[in-house]
Amino acid sequence: MSHFRSAFFGGSFDPVHLGHLRLVEEVSKHYPWETFWVVPAYKNPHKDQLGASPSARLKMLELSLQEMKIPNLKILQWEINNPGPSYTLTTVQYLLRQSSVSLTLVLGNEVFEGLPRWHGAGQLLKLVDVLVVEREPAIPFDPRTTLKRVEMKELAHDSKVKTFSHSGNRTIESLEISVLRYSSTALRDEIATKWKHHDMEHPPQGIQRSVWEFIKENHLYAVT
Repeated sequence: MSHFRSAFFGGSFDPVHLGHLRLVEEVSKHYPWETFWVVPAYKNPHKDQLGASPSARLKMLELSLQEMKIPNLKILQWEINNPGPSYTLTTVQYLLRQSSVSLTLVLGNEVFEGLPRWHGAGQLLKLVDVLVVEREPAIPFDPRTTLKRVEMKELAHDSKVKTFSHSGNRTIESLEISVLRYSSTALRDEIATKWKHHDMEHPPQGIQRSVWEFIKENHLYAVT
């Protein structure tokens, strides 16, 4: 994967947690991105109703990323500002209209496996390169099954650098990182449950203090 291109990492961030930040941090160590876009969704079309409003999730993300010392890390508000289901294809098309810079979509391996369910997945893969972050490195990375499900043919494989090339001369590369196994769903449940029994002064494990203070001040996730 060549240098000086833009990365795209999307999610609901409901709430943002240290697992998200570790991914951004580790990927940034390996690639000197021209811009690393973090993209909060207005509504993930594959998830049920979110716990916090789009504006609250954006604010938590802003507070969280302020503490990271990563050059060229930016929040893209395109999806947040467009009510309705957030489709990565639409956002990528928007970014490419703004600039001709090459885009790399950053996904966890479990998200990549679900890519065939995405809106316009085949078209999306013709517009971007993909960096798959391996959170289960014991399982050999092989994107060919996913490519087949979106009717794309894998053309070449460089086993030395775990890179696959496919239709349209795009690449799919994998990167192993050290994982912090936090889940936004589990954190929401923990906050809603424990707050009923304890005055939680300290943040739940996995949540930054600035984000936790915002959650308490705004009574998010059943906090009263």
